Amino acid sequence: MNIKDHILSSPAPLAMPIAVYPGLKITGDSVRQMVTDSDAQVAAILALYERYHTFAALTAMDLSVEAEAFGAKIAMSDDEIPTVSERLVTEPEEIDGLVVPEFGSGPARCRVALEVIAKLKSRTDRPRFLVGGIIGPYSLAARLYGVSEALELTLLDPDAAHRLLRKCTGFLIDYARAYRAAGADALCMAEPAAGLLWPEGLAEFASRYISEIREAVEDADFKIILHNCGCRIEHLPYLLESGVKLFHFGAPMNLVEALNQVPDDVVVSGNLDPAPTFVNASPEEVSALTWTLRRQTAGYRNFLLSSGCDIPPNAKLENLDAFFAASGH
Repeated sequence: MNIKDHILSSPAPLAMPIAVYPGLKITGDSVRQMVTDSDAQVAAILALYERYHTFAALTAMDLSVEAEAFGAKIAMSDDEIPTVSERLVTEPEEIDGLVVPEFGSGPARCRVALEVIAKLKSRTDRPRFLVGGIIGPYSLAARLYGVSEALELTLLDPDAAHRLLRKCTGFLIDYARAYRAAGADALCMAEPAAGLLWPEGLAEFASRYISEIREAVEDADFKIILHNCGCRIEHLPYLLESGVKLFHFGAPMNLVEALNQVPDDVVVSGNLDPAPTFVNASPEEVSALTWTLRRQTAGYRNFLLSSGCDIPPNAKLENLDAFFAASGH
């Protein structure tokens, strides 16, 4: 049974927050260790699993990995999730000269998450489903070209934007296939920058390429979960054009309206705002927010309770405790 069918057939509510970095509070390792050492990441994932017994485990969300493989400069520290520190491509004319790295060459951090999946796959004390993390094609383009600059490029020189997206998509297909070969059951594809696009632009510059990746890698056992923490309800019809059947949304999305618009076989998940909920709130407030979301989505078997985005390293474990206690998990 694949992860989508498992969610749809579950007789009880399921919860799958995007939470790996909070495991560092248990293991004592740093963010830098987590994103560079597969053993440190496995330890954090298993520590959280021992505490919460979730049905799925995700690798750490790090949206700098793929850009680094292309040659982008990365800022990394012990406490903060890595970020792209400098644009790699600054002019449309440079796109044709951008070299798509052969998968496995260059910086080794793409291999860290693959090692995490393989190491977890070999264990019996792990969640049933293993979900790898990968960036989406438009968000990768935005990290290589600049977020505001990429948006401007779609308006002023759409042909150049498509040339860049084709290069990003080719690399991501290779990465996704490597995840599948390593033993992942699904991918959580993060496309936050696409939420900045107008709805029709999202279809042209994001969903079109996500669909290419999906067609290249999905099968009966391997699925893509599309994460977008910036999309609103007006984006939803254009997201569905990707053909993806599992969606993960952030706080801007009206989840009840989304559930009313998607087919019954499409999973919708989200959307407790990570910092306000898991960092700044009290456990009592987290419990109340979780219960409210459960009540709003009661009766929808295709809903999966989750955070609205990646839960940061400074989240409180007692807030995660409160979330799981209130989730019915």
